[in-house]
Amino acid sequence: MASIDLGFFGNFSIIFTFLLVYVIVYGILEMRKPFGADKRNLNALLGTAVAVLVVVSGPMVSLVNYIIPWFLIIALIVFFILFALGIFGQGVDFSDLARKKQISTWIIVLAVVVLLFGIGNAFGQSKLEQGGWDGTEPVNTTNSGEDDPTGLKNTGTDGSSVATSDFATNVVNTLFNPKVLGLMLILLVAVFAMFFLSD
Repeated sequence: MASIDLGFFGNFSIIFTFLLVYVIVYGILEMRKPFGADKRNLNALLGTAVAVLVVVSGPMVSLVNYIIPWFLIIALIVFFILFALGIFGQGVDFSDLARKKQISTWIIVLAVVVLLFGIGNAFGQSKLEQGGWDGTEPVNTTNSGEDDPTGLKNTGTDGSSVATSDFATNVVNTLFNPKVLGLMLILLVAVFAMFFLSD
């Protein structure tokens, strides 16, 4: 069986990123009309300017290329859930669904989470290599936290260091530190308490 090699599309990722950013910015400007009606030329110019600014910045292209597949996966999951509800006789009105406060809150939360992970992926390692705590010296990977200027120890209870030279390792070790997990649990309980008390 023959396989299709789509690796050459990687050479055109900047063009796809340009078109995507242009269409999104132009569409938002046309929908919201911040400069008044019948300003298509101005909206197109602004869309082009934003798209060019994104394309000339390497980390921004990396950010867009990281978050777009995640947004598409989320959109596909929502589509198939709504499709399944439609099959089983639950009529779903999209205009009413979009106006519900809880739905829009979850969409914003998912978008912010994907955006934060994208920013970490695009800028994290370069900022780690750029400098230390105050941006003046590279990260010292041999330091175990004895002269930590924040007063916090740079190792978890299991000995996993959060001062390595790899950004992804630092993030994972920070997120799975028992103190951070405990804080997340407390915040999760508080969110659910506010959610159920406000209804």
